[in-house]
Amino acid sequence: LSNLVLSDSDNLIWLSARIRVNIAREDYEAALTDLDVLETVADKSPFTLYQRAQCYQGMYEFSKQVDAMTALIALMETEDADLYTMRGVAYRNMGNTDAAFMDFDKALQIAPTSVSALAERGWTKYMLNKDEAALKDFTTAITYAEPNAWLHIQRGSIYQSLGDSIKAKTDFEMAMQLDTISSTYAFALVHLGKKQQAINVMKAIVAENTEDAGEHYDLACLYSLANMKSESIIALKRAVELGYKGFHHMQFDRDLDNIREEQGYKELLNNITKSKVSKMLEGFTK
Repeated sequence: LSNLVLSDSDNLIWLSARIRVNIAREDYEAALTDLDVLETVADKSPFTLYQRAQCYQGMYEFSKQVDAMTALIALMETEDADLYTMRGVAYRNMGNTDAAFMDFDKALQIAPTSVSALAERGWTKYMLNKDEAALKDFTTAITYAEPNAWLHIQRGSIYQSLGDSIKAKTDFEMAMQLDTISSTYAFALVHLGKKQQAINVMKAIVAENTEDAGEHYDLACLYSLANMKSESIIALKRAVELGYKGFHHMQFDRDLDNIREEQGYKELLNNITKSKVSKMLEGFTK
């Protein structure tokens, strides 16, 4: 693609294709560089703004993702529920849950059967300990969705939180039938009390993706749910070292509740806060 871009510089198709490829391989800086070039030649468009939003999401630059999504929504001739849902998730990742709910509600006004909007709104409610409201959203999402293991894991967790162990068990077992290869399977196992088996499954996944911050974060969550606190903190620190920056999510993720009072967790959170403040100060001095 790079050779085609150089040899056929007037044809923006190759540049657009390289942007998509770089995003797929998570080379967001390269994609953004090409997007700057493309927008210089052809101005901002739904394509460039959407690709920018994808890059900023991958880079955990959520405020920039919101800006890109807002510009994209303004350009669209018709309202798109998926775009509002995507921006809602970005708002949630920034810690602005009020704006997130407004976007999820807007998405559901446009498309009342949107599974993604229902699931994201439900997860946000669960994050805020609004279990009954979250349960309603996940149950509705399951009604409209194709068989989906993740939805059953989330609803099972809510049932478990509400003390309905029978319905929780049914959801976890359904999740295991629907997904036998990803971290979802490991989460189903740990919720069913099969802690060591769950850890073994997740460790095998991490061994195949040793530089994946998200997989290490999932391992930290599983260790926490298994009440293996020191192991959870080690995995969480490794996730941050590898680039995990979903810090608002981390602070409210109920999977990590077992380690909240651990000194290692508090130190990690304190170091993250110091790092964020330091970066803010650097911005003021430039």
